[in-house]
Amino acid sequence: MSRLAEVWDGGNARLSASDIADARGLSRAMVAKLLVSLSQVRLVVGSPGPGGGYTLCRAR
Repeated sequence: MSRLAEVWDGGNARLSASDIADARGLSRAMVAKLLVSLSQVRLVVGSPGPGGGYTLCRAR
């Protein structure tokens, strides 16, 4: 979540699990699992496909 917060611009910037893992020096598989868990509790939002990725969720 800290990497997503660094690039936060109102929800338009999206990062893939690979981007986050590479930036933090972590395992891509571990980051992917963490993002799935975070999306289940609505802390991040994921979008599939080209141009997709994860961004921080925001209360509406």
